[in-house]
Amino acid sequence: MARKPQEINIAVIAAKAKVSPSTVSRVINCRAGIGEHTRKRVTELLREHGFKPNYPAVKTTKVAVVYPWMALTDYFRKAMEGVYAYAMDKQLMINTIIAHENRRETLLEALREQQCSGVIAMLPEHYMEELDEVASTELPVISLDYSTANARIGAIDNDSYAGSCLGAQHLIDLGHRKIAYITYDKMSLNQIQRFKGYQDTLAKNHIEFDENLVVRMKKADAALVDSPEYFPVPWEDAGGDLFRKMRGWGGCIAMKLMLRRQTEFTAVMTTDDCMALGAMSVLHENGIRIPEDISVVGFDNYAETVFWTPPLTTINHSIETAGYMAIKSMHEAIKKPEEWIPPREVLSTSLVIRKSTSLRK
Repeated sequence: MARKPQEINIAVIAAKAKVSPSTVSRVINCRAGIGEHTRKRVTELLREHGFKPNYPAVKTTKVAVVYPWMALTDYFRKAMEGVYAYAMDKQLMINTIIAHENRRETLLEALREQQCSGVIAMLPEHYMEELDEVASTELPVISLDYSTANARIGAIDNDSYAGSCLGAQHLIDLGHRKIAYITYDKMSLNQIQRFKGYQDTLAKNHIEFDENLVVRMKKADAALVDSPEYFPVPWEDAGGDLFRKMRGWGGCIAMKLMLRRQTEFTAVMTTDDCMALGAMSVLHENGIRIPEDISVVGFDNYAETVFWTPPLTTINHSIETAGYMAIKSMHEAIKKPEEWIPPREVLSTSLVIRKSTSLRK
């Protein structure tokens, strides 16, 4: 008589994996305190046998959104709007993990402790080595605005290069030839692409690149500009984090430095809209008219830019859409991990013309 197939339960999986039943339970419930090698072995056995517990493993599925700074920016806010637009009615709980440099636990340890089933990474270049470690586990990972060679990490990126080319060409078509550019000294991959788009578009139009028209804003520049009205607290007490805590602060300092050079320019591009806000405030302060004297182009198209004085010409970067697509794909990965393929999407960018640019006088 044929033997009755062995019933698959936690005890059987534990015996096959040579671990305790409690260890199998911790793997099922995404809990911490288990070595990654053991977790991988148990997870493979669970999938091999198609085992599902007869109780809900976790009542609410948790997805981590990882961000490198404690000061949350407009970029973070816009991405989270997209994430929550999908997650709210899908019983997905969003956990924010700040991957700052001085934390005590690793990113993977934090994910295990918080029982997260997947990761959406923002500005991952600040913690890429740890993200590669996470991607080597069973956890699905998707990065926003950053494409990596790691095939296990999905990406919802944007065409920053093309967007910047559109902005530069718009200014050139208006007759501008001396176009300044404001960015950061430590640029993200997207910001590098934006700067390259600016440079390549100048070259395409036979306009010589002038390093004197570029300001690469860095923290040390704060000491070079005597602007106490822009500092709510002493620089030393702010922990060097004013770039992110004060909207437009970097653009303000960068434009002051640009004007000090006394280099002629009729237009300026900024690496993001926050930079544009600060730059515009300094131009206003110095009696320089926008766009009559200086045209300004930003990047990101934050909603409030339509209400600035004047409304900002900028590049639309669909951050909310990227957040929405990332969490939707993450949900699919969690529901059907064996069928999930990490996405590789590049969202288009577009020029939004408002009143901060005009024909060169």
